[in-house]
Amino acid sequence: MKFRYFILLILILIPSSVSAKEAIEIECKKEKNIYECKVSGNVSYEVSAIDFHFSLPKYANVKSYKLDSRWEGSADDNWVSLYSEIDSKDIFPLLTLQIESKKSIKESDFKITDLIIYDKEFKEHKVNEKNVDNNKKKILISIICVILIIGTIAIICIKKKGKSK
Repeated sequence: MKFRYFILLILILIPSSVSAKEAIEIECKKEKNIYECKVSGNVSYEVSAIDFHFSLPKYANVKSYKLDSRWEGSADDNWVSLYSEIDSKDIFPLLTLQIESKKSIKESDFKITDLIIYDKEFKEHKVNEKNVDNNKKKILISIICVILIIGTIAIICIKKKGKSK
């Protein structure tokens, strides 16, 4: 009987909130002296518009950009502001950047700030770096709790087998 109360207590302690996925993903490939970086959204709900700023290292600059055909808007002065009649969800392309750089460019060189996502009902979702860090912490805590539960169940089962012999 104590075992059931223990399991119930552990299940109550597991974080149960599910966070929406809201991220900008970047994939870069070098072609001659120019880097072509494809920028995509990764959002778990339907998106009608998206705004964000990005920064690059001082040795890199944007030569040109091309929006994906589903979007209207601009990406001038490292500020991306896009909207569409067709809502997008999950992983969807936003734009392609042509970047000149004296050194190697990696996806981690991009810093995304002021990310605002508008859902299909034009409700604004401000995404900040703290939210992203909190989501990672929640996932880590959930994994640790699951490991503790499985370990506890395994220990209890081993003890029960030992007593039954």
